[in-house]
Amino acid sequence: MADHDPTTGPPAAELADFSEPPDPALRGRVRRSINRRLLAADAVDFGLGAMLAAAWHYVLALIEALNPSSPSTEDPRDEQ
Repeated sequence: MADHDPTTGPPAAELADFSEPPDPALRGRVRRSINRRLLAADAVDFGLGAMLAAAWHYVLALIEALNPSSPSTEDPRDEQ
């Protein structure tokens, strides 16, 4: 497989001398950078989900406080 773009033609022979091998630590740096971004995204996702769950429970508590006679909030022990 060729190392050049087929639409632009073969690379210039003069430029072949300027190529350098990639830094061996490059793969590790890229992986750590990706992991940091994933960790930040997961933390934001968890925090937002926890905040929305807490807000939803507050809304349900408010509805229950404003409408205490709804069937879902009646205590089944009251029927005995």
